[in-house]
Amino acid sequence: MKRLLIAVAAAVSAATGVVHAGADAGHDVVAAKARLLEGVSAIDVGGGAIPGPLLLTGEGEAFPLALCENYDGTRAFAAAAAFYGKGRLVYLGHPAYLDKLPFLADTAALLRNSVKWLSKDADGVRVAALRNGKIAAALRELGFKNVREIKKLSDLAAGEVLVANGLGMSETADALKFVGEGGGLAMAGLGWGFKYFNKNANFAEDFPDNRILAPAGILMGDTGSNRIGGVFPAAAGAVPRGVCASDALELAKSWGEASAQVKKQCAWTLSMFAEAMPASVATRLAGKFQEVAAATGAEAVPSPARPLGAESIFARIAVSAKKNAWLAAPERLWPAEPSAAVYPGLVKPGTPTVERDVDIDLTVPRWHSTGLFAAAGAAVSFKIDADAAKLGRDALDDVFLFPIHL
Repeated sequence: MKRLLIAVAAAVSAATGVVHAGADAGHDVVAAKARLLEGVSAIDVGGGAIPGPLLLTGEGEAFPLALCENYDGTRAFAAAAAFYGKGRLVYLGHPAYLDKLPFLADTAALLRNSVKWLSKDADGVRVAALRNGKIAAALRELGFKNVREIKKLSDLAAGEVLVANGLGMSETADALKFVGEGGGLAMAGLGWGFKYFNKNANFAEDFPDNRILAPAGILMGDTGSNRIGGVFPAAAGAVPRGVCASDALELAKSWGEASAQVKKQCAWTLSMFAEAMPASVATRLAGKFQEVAAATGAEAVPSPARPLGAESIFARIAVSAKKNAWLAAPERLWPAEPSAAVYPGLVKPGTPTVERDVDIDLTVPRWHSTGLFAAAGAAVSFKIDADAAKLGRDALDDVFLFPIHL
């Protein structure tokens, strides 16, 4: 059986462009990293588990713990940690890191180090596992004696380390406040898993974990990480250029002598940042992205004759920004997208609109054709009968009436 082995990033070179704010804020990031990675050379989830990629924004005091590879050969992180406010957090790119027994490779050492680093009392560590008996059992397996399972965040006692996966959106503000006020939080999640099970969600706004991670300088992406013969390659001292979002943005402004691989890396990093960054989380880097998207929006018209490749990174950012804005406010009447002229085509001025009654079999899931064409930028309205309305919005959203060209 192949196992997923992720080599730990043991050091980060100052020349990589990854910005650690620890020196300015008084936190010793180098010492923290050394403590977390003591006795750790690789972490392993085993089986067919596919971790999701993390990226560092370059803001705050986040730092990488493990480096992985994406499907296209670019790099990302499989684990990261951060100082935030008066507290600390550790995030792992797959829930199995927290509860899959027996622990493989050096996963046990990393988890043990993490809980101790997150605790205010290294000699009397107390841990609370949120709604997860498997995590509680795994923590006891690591040798922690004071472990209990809690049902809600308000059950946390002072000084306890919180270990969790699957936080709800309504819990994110309290979890972030807990860390900011001095708490320790160990989390694990899976962006692509959330996206798979929530097909109608807007990942940037609806994935709960990023509401906690983004203010601390970390983001979980919505894709998976690629195996290379079952093993991720060891991350030597330096993190590759462009893996950190702030570094990628600066590189993309002036490519200079940047190699094709660096351009490819920056394109992936910045595209993933645009896909994952919640608009509701205001940061300096997010503001710069908005400026870039606004400045290049008119150029962002992909077509077969002019595809938006790695060299068109700012146009790609603009496309992602527009898409996320549409998904965040689907009820708004948006102006026609210029690329509609390329596909599926524009409606001739003066073309009359029509009304049509359509019978929809709600026992058949997903899309149903109306046989009509929706003009770009025009409102499309429909009415449903009283019996269908009783099914609720979730059922109707799943059907999603989709107009097509006649």
